[in-house]
Amino acid sequence: LTSLFISLGTLAIIYELSTSGIGAGGVLVAALLVLGLLGSSVLPIETSAVVLFVIGLIAIVLEAKLPTHGILGGAGLVGILLGAALLVDPSEYFGAAQSVRLQVFVPVVVAFALTMALLARITRRALAAPVRTGVEGLIGAAGTARSTFGQSTGSASGQVMVEGARWQAVTDDPEIHPGDPIEVLRVETKPMRLVVRKKQE
Repeated sequence: LTSLFISLGTLAIIYELSTSGIGAGGVLVAALLVLGLLGSSVLPIETSAVVLFVIGLIAIVLEAKLPTHGILGGAGLVGILLGAALLVDPSEYFGAAQSVRLQVFVPVVVAFALTMALLARITRRALAAPVRTGVEGLIGAAGTARSTFGQSTGSASGQVMVEGARWQAVTDDPEIHPGDPIEVLRVETKPMRLVVRKKQE
């Protein structure tokens, strides 16, 4: 079994080198080599558990930053499960017989399974959200009026500050005064101006 782990780890190295980026292949390489070294008694069992645990954590962090569609996260969870399974009491470890600390194993598995589910949900929500670029991103933004304007003031247009920039704006509200909080309803491009309303407190 030790030889199998090392052989599979070598194949995983070849796969990882033939593909771009650091993906599940990289995690698989590390996990298989650690298991192979553990089986050949090169690494002590406690060190192997910690290494697998850290590999799993790194994979989950990378999953949150890279678009791997859950592959890295799943590989990381497997690494954490293997690391947790190797967390044994040395006084109860004799050769191949070991006693897994269920009080450590179960909470770790549950916690990281919930973390993966949360990350997957956040990712799906972010991918499903409409992409706003340029001035379209101002729709719904809050700002502050810089002049008096409104339908009852004799001038429906005025100036507002939105996201640190001064904009020309129009409103259907009766009146807006300097310092009043406003909200952008839409953006008109000809001429370029914002349609705003007084923000309700």
